[in-house]
Amino acid sequence: MGSPSKCFFGMSTSIRCRFHSEYQGNIAVCAIDDGSVLAGELPLKKHKLLVAWLEIYKDDPLANWQLAVNGKMLLQKVAKP
Repeated sequence: MGSPSKCFFGMSTSIRCRFHSEYQGNIAVCAIDDGSVLAGELPLKKHKLLVAWLEIYKDDPLANWQLAVNGKMLLQKVAKP
């Protein structure tokens, strides 16, 4: 995303596939399927970049979601926004 950012995966199977994204102190929970912000917030430009990144690399976070909910080790190489 141009500047330091982090992504974390939530592990509940009862709600929508999601990940947590952090950018300069802003934290958002985003849906993997469409990038919508489910909680928190990101600057608009960074959110647009995140959505574009998901269009290209959606398979990686989806694979990690499946691994996480099954208690398995996450993929080490995931394309970063």
